[in-house]
Amino acid sequence: MTPGAALAQRSLDLAVNGVGLSIGDSREITGIRLNFRDRALRRVTGINATIWMPYNDRGGDITGMALGLPATGGENITGLGLALLGVGANDSIDGIMIAGLGAGAGKDIRGIAIGGLGVGAGRNVTGITIGGLGAGAGGDFKGITLAGLGAGAGEDATGIVMAGLGAGGDFTGASISGFATGAGETLR
Repeated sequence: MTPGAALAQRSLDLAVNGVGLSIGDSREITGIRLNFRDRALRRVTGINATIWMPYNDRGGDITGMALGLPATGGENITGLGLALLGVGANDSIDGIMIAGLGAGAGKDIRGIAIGGLGVGAGRNVTGITIGGLGAGAGGDFKGITLAGLGAGAGEDATGIVMAGLGAGGDFTGASISGFATGAGETLR
């Protein structure tokens, strides 16, 4: 048996032409996919429900709903992401993400992201972000960012940034914090 065949047999697919229900680690499905932890996923259009984050950053693209009981992730998540603990994407998140602890993307977040502890992106955040403790972007913030303690952008922050303790970035718009606001180069 080849390694690819072993991966292909890791699911029970009740589907016709790739549409239906998949239980296990299927590669592609349109419909509902239930799995403990993703290893072989390429694409889900519909609902992807998992117990834990993907193995070795091998999440696929999820369009529709990513449901984590308690955590879920993928390469790209487009649509709605809900998790008791965390929602994460290696690449980008587009849509609405709500997680008890944190929501994050290796590259970009576009839409609404709410994390009980925090929200963060390696590059840019566009939309509304709410982090119980913190919110951060390696690149730009564009939109509204609210954080219980701190919010920071590695580059520009455009819009409204509110943080209980401190906020940092090159601001265009309003920045409100309980203790300190810092601007790397300019505060407009």
